Amino acid sequence: MAATRPAHRALVIVVILVLVGCVPTVSTIGGHTEAELQQWADQARDLCLERTKHAPRYPFTTDGCTLWPDCTWQLCCVVHDMQYWCGGSAAERLRADQRLRSCIAEHGGGVGLARLAYWGVRAGGHPLLPVYWRWGYGWPWPRVYSGAQDD
Repeated sequence: MAATRPAHRALVIVVILVLVGCVPTVSTIGGHTEAELQQWADQARDLCLERTKHAPRYPFTTDGCTLWPDCTWQLCCVVHDMQYWCGGSAAERLRADQRLRSCIAEHGGGVGLARLAYWGVRAGGHPLLPVYWRWGYGWPWPRVYSGAQDD
């Protein structure tokens, strides 16, 4: 029985990683029309094509501020999701996270909350993490920085 316990744990971990790493296929942000969601998707695609000359394989989705209250800075999170969906270099990710921090502070979140959000996305958004909010989530996982895989 003890020999099967590590195998069972490994299976549970794999299942959790697969479920967490799945890319959402629809936006789960509330309070917005289909037209608004489509406008954001079009904007995300245009920004990505402009930056990288490639459009991600998966459709753009947003949930607002992932695992965080949306409040008056919700649009800051949507724009941040556009950048994360596309992915790119480590420097582009850093700039996206810095813009999120500034935007939250400017839209009522205050400096403390903005810093907390910043460090949350810095810690939890690395492209090699198998989570749906990772940098480059519009592409199949795993994906590295700089668009090295143009699938």
